[in-house]
Amino acid sequence: MASITSLGVGSGLDLSGLLQDLATGEKQRLTPINNQISSYSSKFTAMGQIRSAVEGFQDAASALQSPDLFKSRAAESSNSSLGVSADKSAVAGNYQIEVTQLAQGETQVAQGQTETDKAIGSGTVKITVGGKATDITLDDSNNTLAGIRDAINSSDAGVTASIVNDGGASPYRLVLSSSSTGSDSAMNFAVSGDTALNDLFTNTQTTVSAQNAELSVNGLSITSQSNTVKEAIQGVTLTLDDTGSSKVAVTDDTDAMRGAVEDFVSAYNTLASKIDSLTSYSSETNQGGILTGNSTIRTLENRLRGLVTDQNSNDGSYQYLSQMGVSFDKSGKLSIDDDKLDAALADSPDDVSKLLSGDSGIAGILNDSMDRMLDDNGLITSATNGLQTTIDSLKDRRSDMQDSIDSTIALYKKQFSQLDSAMASLNSTSNYLSQQLSAMGGNSNS
Repeated sequence: MASITSLGVGSGLDLSGLLQDLATGEKQRLTPINNQISSYSSKFTAMGQIRSAVEGFQDAASALQSPDLFKSRAAESSNSSLGVSADKSAVAGNYQIEVTQLAQGETQVAQGQTETDKAIGSGTVKITVGGKATDITLDDSNNTLAGIRDAINSSDAGVTASIVNDGGASPYRLVLSSSSTGSDSAMNFAVSGDTALNDLFTNTQTTVSAQNAELSVNGLSITSQSNTVKEAIQGVTLTLDDTGSSKVAVTDDTDAMRGAVEDFVSAYNTLASKIDSLTSYSSETNQGGILTGNSTIRTLENRLRGLVTDQNSNDGSYQYLSQMGVSFDKSGKLSIDDDKLDAALADSPDDVSKLLSGDSGIAGILNDSMDRMLDDNGLITSATNGLQTTIDSLKDRRSDMQDSIDSTIALYKKQFSQLDSAMASLNSTSNYLSQQLSAMGGNSNS
């Protein structure tokens, strides 16, 4: 008898449909595990969001921890032609700046040539700028005007060479400009070679003379090789764009300090909002957030809130954040009293620094606490690893159950195939007997 290739063919029964129904029923055993995996995966993702918010808050706390922040200085010029910047060593004060001369580099122009690709002469040119001498060898490979230009530019001699066309009978002229400024940028050329090469470099015309910048600060005369003048005022860099008078004011950079405090408050509130969204309970849906009741989140929230509000013992006039204008509002978020904060930063930046910065300041204590929460054995990392372990275990269980389901369905299919074959055999025997009995009945009638 031929084998059965499709369930139900031999028996006439819908065995394929029955097998499908049984398979669907077996797969329902996976539903509770899949639901658990989905739940724990959501918690794992939520914990990652908490971790990210904690890291953001830690970054903001780290900025406040730096004592240099509270030594920041701002510099402002009354004249746009004088740029100013200040570092932490600058001393607050007002300065009168008078710029009478800008620094400039020397430029020399050689005699004109009729062509740029015609050989001029061979030899060695020694270029000296600011005490640095550079030898440039010129031969058949590079002794045209264009070749000389390229050789100088690739020599790192401190000189930039170019070719201009002045429109004359011999229009192409080699222009040599010092790469630096000031009196030290004066260029000197010494040629060892033929007459044509010697004439090119010794008969140059100086079109721009090397000169230093000249200025005065509160009446004190200063010269500079560059138009970027450092330390004429302690900790201040002056950028000279033009001559003229300017007033420069150096002050404590309270904008930078305030910005860091605002970032701190914003980062804490971002973390608090994230915790609220993941742990809040909705009376409308009667459902809690993904992390509602999570002990790790409760511990995290209580610990950080306590550190923010705790007294900080230092020898300054501020012991609490609220004294400098940072406190919790009714919603549980940090808010800023602008008048208090501005007054604290303007009048007592050192006391604010004592409260916030360094390892023993509030920002330093918070930073250290968050480091411990985020390290390999910390509160957040341990909770995250625990969730991942649970997810992995559930996935292993699901895999084992899937193997069990597959084995059960394979057994059902084997049994149905055997039933189909048996029914096909019985049907065949029944048909044969019916035929024989029908034939016997026909012979009897005859």
